[in-house]
Amino acid sequence: MSHTHQLRGLGCVSVIFLLGGCANDTVNLGSDRVTQDIQRGSRCSDSPVVHGSVRIKSQSELAELTGCEEVEGDLQVEIFSGADLRPLASLRVVDGLLELGSYPEFPDEWLDATDLIALKGQVDAIVAGGYLTSLAGLESLQQVGSLDINSISADNLEPLLGLRQFNGHQSSLPTGLLGVHDTTNLRDLHGLSNITNIDQLVLSNNLGLSSLGGITLGERLLNLQVINSPLLSSLAELAPVGMLYSLTLSNLGIVDLQELTNLGFVEDGLVISENRQLVNIDRLADVGATELAVIENAVLQSIPALPNMTWLEALWVVDNPELQTLDIDLPEHGSGPDYVQGLPLTDPIKVFDIGENAKLTRISLAAGVTDGRALAIYENPALVSVDLGTLTRLEKLSLGGNAQLTSVDLGALQTVESLSVVNNPNLDTSQLAALQTFETLLDRNAERAASD
Repeated sequence: MSHTHQLRGLGCVSVIFLLGGCANDTVNLGSDRVTQDIQRGSRCSDSPVVHGSVRIKSQSELAELTGCEEVEGDLQVEIFSGADLRPLASLRVVDGLLELGSYPEFPDEWLDATDLIALKGQVDAIVAGGYLTSLAGLESLQQVGSLDINSISADNLEPLLGLRQFNGHQSSLPTGLLGVHDTTNLRDLHGLSNITNIDQLVLSNNLGLSSLGGITLGERLLNLQVINSPLLSSLAELAPVGMLYSLTLSNLGIVDLQELTNLGFVEDGLVISENRQLVNIDRLADVGATELAVIENAVLQSIPALPNMTWLEALWVVDNPELQTLDIDLPEHGSGPDYVQGLPLTDPIKVFDIGENAKLTRISLAAGVTDGRALAIYENPALVSVDLGTLTRLEKLSLGGNAQLTSVDLGALQTVESLSVVNNPNLDTSQLAALQTFETLLDRNAERAASD
């Protein structure tokens, strides 16, 4: 279907943005008056409201929504060649998910691997050729339940400036979720500026994104993920956020976290990974979280002592090639969700996972941890010493593949249910003799420990 035919089908709506409005199907053009009927596609021939969800697989199906003002369900537009959203020029409300760039559904019949590869190749070719070069047609949109944008080649989101709120029913994505994924031409998020109630923000694989300008975030969010935008060097737009359920910052162009000025607590996972220019994460010294993962940050040399991680349950420090020392000084449990009638509830550290850090020479768990489940220290080729600090009990302790490790200071540690010390060729395991263990594996450590 040609663009000319589509615009002709829009009737009055197609000139609203040029002339400022329509009344009674009449447009005032100076001394002349032009009267025309609003034409509607087949889905809205009787009513401007579509009942139920709609999945669009072709431009002809999009044209059937001409003149529709509301979808009382989800509206998903698949990736197909020549997609043009201008038939949606009357659309004001999508009560559920609005998804642009939905992956085509597989046919009902069974497909073998060759067929699946061919289908993926067809979709990839459409995306490479330019799927949705513009979002023109969405200028009237005011409300959606959630919004997910995928694989578009448009260089801006300006047609979405009329979108004011997330409100509606929860569908395949939660209400209030904004997602933008797999774009190459977007430089910023201008066009989303007028949405004031974003609950979740997920941005992934937007390779041209250099600014988060255009979003407005509140103090509390459920989920915030910014992944694989290596040109993004500023997090200034995230400054208002104080509390989150989860936070992931991965493969960005940031050098520090200082712009997270209001961040105080992440209830679940906090992931800092694969940031090739990140040199400083000292801002985390003022943040609390229950899980923290610092993984594959190429030039990061230090991690703060984490004095506000009162409810930390898991810590991963893995494959940070320039990290030299790790001194973890956790706080004692304070008042908060781990207290009942003034008495602390013990919820021990579930996981300490510290491995594959090429230049790490010292690990110290100085304070704050007394009871733990699993501590694994492995494949740190420059590691010389480990200080277990205030730990008194562990369910499992694993020391493996640390070629230079010579010193393990047990500190307060008395009991380890399962002890595994393997392939630490310079470690005299007699240092561990005072431990009470129920299961022990000692192998390929220093020769003088061979008779232990």
